[in-house]
Amino acid sequence: KLTLAAAAFIIAGSATLSAQKFAYINSAEVIQVMPEADSAQVKFNEFRQEYQEMFETVQVELNKKYNEYAEKQETLSATQKKSLEMDIQALQAKLKSIEEDASDAMNSEYNKLLSPIFSKVNEAIERAAKAQGFIAVFDVSPGSSSLLYYDKGQMTDLSQAVKKELGL
Repeated sequence: KLTLAAAAFIIAGSATLSAQKFAYINSAEVIQVMPEADSAQVKFNEFRQEYQEMFETVQVELNKKYNEYAEKQETLSATQKKSLEMDIQALQAKLKSIEEDASDAMNSEYNKLLSPIFSKVNEAIERAAKAQGFIAVFDVSPGSSSLLYYDKGQMTDLSQAVKKELGL
């Protein structure tokens, strides 16, 4: 009786598994063709350029001070040397601060610009998946760790349906 019950359970379970539908999507490919992704990239590049210009301005100033120090080192008084050295150290610290601030600010700006795009894509994925009866959708974008293996022949690529949901 136990063996018969176990066999019935296994058969019922495998019937359920075979009825489940899985899909995959390359969300990076979908995002790449979205117009709002282009405008977000332009805004991000402008933001990054501001930090680049700030950094370059301080770098030029630092190079001038360093060259001045190198050229006049022999003729400067101890007080003047100390003053230039302090200026150079201050500029080096300012460069380091700009680099750290830029890194944090760029990460924040990137997230701020792309969060609405990611949300829009995720909502479209959910709508497309529900409409087609999928129970799971895996992202196979390069660098994504959402799926380690998939048999492309046994799964459906939902990218086109998501693009349609987004009107692309």
